Amino acid sequence: MDYPYVIEPFKHQITGSKLVVDNKFFALFDEMGTGKSKTIIDAMGLLYYDDLIDTVVVVCPNIVKGQWANPDWGQIVKHT
Repeated sequence: MDYPYVIEPFKHQITGSKLVVDNKFFALFDEMGTGKSKTIIDAMGLLYYDDLIDTVVVVCPNIVKGQWANPDWGQIVKHT
């Protein structure tokens, strides 16, 4: 399947997204700044693209919720 990436991922992000999609339970413990948010958003996109999900709940600290949800510049807007 050719997933239509908005921003082309790095190799480790492709690997991480595939691991998230292929495993019922999985966690990313990468260092700060290595693209964990993009990896998860791409995994969500892959699952959505294959009609496996239609809803996602993001649980994060209050201080970073704007990074996810801001309709103008948030991570979801940036990567989808």
